[in-house]
Amino acid sequence: MPVLQSSFFSASDLDSAEPVRCALVGAGAFGSCLLGQAQMLSRRLTVPVICDTNVPMVLDVMRELGEEPPTVCDNHAAAQSALSAGETVLVGDVELLKGLPVDIVVVATGIPTVDAEVAFH
Repeated sequence: MPVLQSSFFSASDLDSAEPVRCALVGAGAFGSCLLGQAQMLSRRLTVPVICDTNVPMVLDVMRELGEEPPTVCDNHAAAQSALSAGETVLVGDVELLKGLPVDIVVVATGIPTVDAEVAFH
């Protein structure tokens, strides 16, 4: 398979010391695919924050990917503390994403009303 070329990124961008930190909202079909892709791109993309209300499903996805289970956090302070310790966190409320140290938020719920709610927050 040929390597895709991009006019937006150069080879030096891909060798950057700091990966992009992503908060993922929705870890179902598309979200779990992104988590799998992030494993292969770990030097450029990490997913330290997952937001989903279905905790058992997220734990199953992480187990299937061979990843450590995320730390389930129900408040902002717990999420900050877990992230500072290098843990992946799982929150069930998009409000808890505010102020967390991420560079981008990927909304992968497939539910337009939820997607809109995330966009407004």
